[in-house]
Amino acid sequence: MTIRKKASPFRIVMLAAVVALSLALLYLAGGNQILYNLIAPSSQPQSYDLKVSMLDVGQGDSILLSSGGQYMLIDAGENDQGDTVVSDLKSYGVDKLSAVVGTHPHSDHIGGLDTVIKTFPVDALYMPRKTANTQTYEEVLDAAAARSLKITVPLPGDKLMLGKAEITFLWPPGDFDSTDENDCSIVIMVEADGFKILLCGDIEKDAENGILCMGEAVGCDVLKVAHHGSDTSSTKDFLKQAMPKVALISVGLHNDYNHPDKSVLKRLSNIGAEVHRTDLNGTITVSIADGKLTVQDSKKNK
Repeated sequence: MTIRKKASPFRIVMLAAVVALSLALLYLAGGNQILYNLIAPSSQPQSYDLKVSMLDVGQGDSILLSSGGQYMLIDAGENDQGDTVVSDLKSYGVDKLSAVVGTHPHSDHIGGLDTVIKTFPVDALYMPRKTANTQTYEEVLDAAAARSLKITVPLPGDKLMLGKAEITFLWPPGDFDSTDENDCSIVIMVEADGFKILLCGDIEKDAENGILCMGEAVGCDVLKVAHHGSDTSSTKDFLKQAMPKVALISVGLHNDYNHPDKSVLKRLSNIGAEVHRTDLNGTITVSIADGKLTVQDSKKNK
């Protein structure tokens, strides 16, 4: 899938003609495919403003941001996914991470972070104020300490640049606390070349409502769906404010939680979002270059 920032009337007419012709050929050939969830061309732009790769780490999260030769990793899947994430990062040419984010203390998000921190030099480590009394959390702290890496707790409105991309932290506020560690997830808006990508960690309804009540602008082109598509998140009000054209869901195949929930998929469909999910599409890469946003899946939807 490719989204263009602007299109001339002539281009729109020509695009409509191409789509109509393609559908006609499919019909004549007896095919049942439509122009949805297609794998993008393998030849990606050599020069890009931002590349966001949602890695396939099963029932967990791991997202790599790349811009201007700089890299930022958000989460690293479960404990047993550390080596996989490291291997994936090396395949992308990563030899140093400008920033690492552990969105919240759950093991399916920070489990592999200790392996990543031990492997790559890291300039900055961001984690929420919320802590956990778990071995997984302690292993991340130990890995950071061994690297003399201090933890920074970001606040809403804090910004940093990653190459040509602007990173803005939206949540949680400094005085926020909850017994629900999911609602303490770090939420990030990434903007490049006029496109916006919203990364929601595992926030649930209360945090979504909190973000809206704070007046944070959540309108985006791409939404990383919160909490693996659980029905505890992605409320109608939040999605109506976000209105993404593309929704990414990181989820394990045949997982025990029945993620993503059918009601969430229905709500995403109702706002016209095209859904890509790691259990069906593998690693999903969003590229922004030359005024276009392209989504590429590593494997076909089965």
